[in-house]
Amino acid sequence: MHKLTSRKPLGLLLALLCATLMSACVEQSEGPARDLAGFGVSVTVADFGSADSPLPFPQAFSDTLGCTIGGCTITMDIKALRPDGSVKTDFDGNVELRVVPGEVHLDDQVVKLVGGIAMGVQVRFRYSYGPTRIWIEDTGIPAAGVDECKDGLDNDGNGLIDFPRDTSCGEHGDRDEGTGTYVTGVSPQLYFELPTISSVQKNPDSTTGPSPLSGQYVEIQGRTGHDLVVSNVVGTGFYVTDVSEQSYNSIFVFNFSFPEDVVIGDRVCEVGGGVVEFNALTQMQFPSWGIQGKLRSNAERVPTPEDEDDKLITDKLDIVNCADRYGVDKLSKTVEMPDPVLLTSGLIVDLPAMERLEGSVVTIENVQLSTYFVNCDDNGSGRIESGTDESVCRSDCNGNPFCTELSSLYGYDQWRGRVQGSEISVSSTQLVSGFDVLAGCTEGQTKEGRLTYSCPPRTLKRVTGSLRQIVPTCDKFLPCDPAQESIVLFIIDPRFASDIIE
Repeated sequence: MHKLTSRKPLGLLLALLCATLMSACVEQSEGPARDLAGFGVSVTVADFGSADSPLPFPQAFSDTLGCTIGGCTITMDIKALRPDGSVKTDFDGNVELRVVPGEVHLDDQVVKLVGGIAMGVQVRFRYSYGPTRIWIEDTGIPAAGVDECKDGLDNDGNGLIDFPRDTSCGEHGDRDEGTGTYVTGVSPQLYFELPTISSVQKNPDSTTGPSPLSGQYVEIQGRTGHDLVVSNVVGTGFYVTDVSEQSYNSIFVFNFSFPEDVVIGDRVCEVGGGVVEFNALTQMQFPSWGIQGKLRSNAERVPTPEDEDDKLITDKLDIVNCADRYGVDKLSKTVEMPDPVLLTSGLIVDLPAMERLEGSVVTIENVQLSTYFVNCDDNGSGRIESGTDESVCRSDCNGNPFCTELSSLYGYDQWRGRVQGSEISVSSTQLVSGFDVLAGCTEGQTKEGRLTYSCPPRTLKRVTGSLRQIVPTCDKFLPCDPAQESIVLFIIDPRFASDIIE
């Protein structure tokens, strides 16, 4: 009935409580398999890690025992247990393994117990951070090659046989009839270091692939060897760069609105949020952050007890100071910004190279602006309706490398440019005072009455800002690989007026 990652809510809640109370524990089951109380789990590894001395973040799978940056492989003993703690010797079946947080190697996700025991099981996993445990669960997953939903047997004893008659099979492609008890066991805790920006951004399986931590909540901390700085602030969030790294070292923090009291150059002590791929752009959503010497972003404010005047507010003592992570008494509130990376003509068409620069501050030179602007939003709805004359208008404009559709300019403050034959867009210019992309243009209209601007050729000497990668053909939130898509757009978010030089 269930895929490898499925869960029963009650079993999971009990297992979470179990993990809170014990380092390795079991869960009592109900129903016909009541004498299966849980699984005893022991782990053999040289170092379990700790908060003070964490194991390195494992970025890949490794066949070598131990936990390094190259991967983590441990040895486990698993025992099916009765309520009295004795081994349930009549348990002959598969259990499912998963690591939280992290990813277990596909070949290690299912383990066969014979006589209630599996000894010396080697488990490979990666992408673990912070407190980490291996979970064991009796999900009823069949052995390889066995399909309970097609075998003509009533495996779960509910009087129904096979898909689609047996609703326990759930959907086409399921291989089990829901015979699992969802009894769990959990390993002792291992402790890994928190991920860096590079760990979030770099996909070891694909140079242009999505974040390996997509869908996870992560916290990134500034610490020795990883100085984090606010490299840009825009209307919906800010960019953070790890100046100690040379690639995959920047990320966008989407705040839904302008982040107050966040300034370019601020030292970031920590930033946390859900990792999401939005049109192939890796970003952190629903964030919280702490900046050296400033109030934590989610700090609670309370009235001054001596004076109930609402205008007089005092902050709880939650001023951020991460000096201890650097082993110093005092830490500067700012970090020197790295020099922008020059995007050459060869670099712009190199997708893996551009992926490594996602979110970083870059510079492009000799940017040719659009010479024609047209408003295709005929009904003023603020969006281009598909399958209408509006979409035909936009398609015609997109086919002209020197055309910008005006609703994009009005709605997103974004205009197209050309750099040595490659397209690049510039956004957020409303934050850059004194620049008008329509300066010198002549207003007109098409025969359909659409507003247009015709402009003389115009070239900017240089544009600097944070690099965004957008793949409009990707689902907004599901990860995709830009290398497999037909349209990849690169957008520059300038920081201030001097970033646009004509």
